[in-house]
Amino acid sequence: MFIEDGDWEVIGNVQPLSNIRFPEYIIDTLSGTKVIDHFGKIIREATEIDKKELNTKKTVSPKVLEKAVEAKYGVGEWYPALEMLMYKGSK
Repeated sequence: MFIEDGDWEVIGNVQPLSNIRFPEYIIDTLSGTKVIDHFGKIIREATEIDKKELNTKKTVSPKVLEKAVEAKYGVGEWYPALEMLMYKGSK
């Protein structure tokens, strides 16, 4: 949409960095609790540690995401509920 319309310019194309840990989430299914990747693909059965440490995947409005980015960089007010949107890691 933005690239095709010329609003954004492509400035490069690189492989993802090897030290980035992509988010994982838990979901409950009829056959038990599973871990899914950031695309929603089931990648394994959830361990007890997964169940304690991983969150369910959240969906928020673009406005909430905008507020989280503003707050993260000191432009807006931070709310504890925004913590669920923060990227948690690298290897």
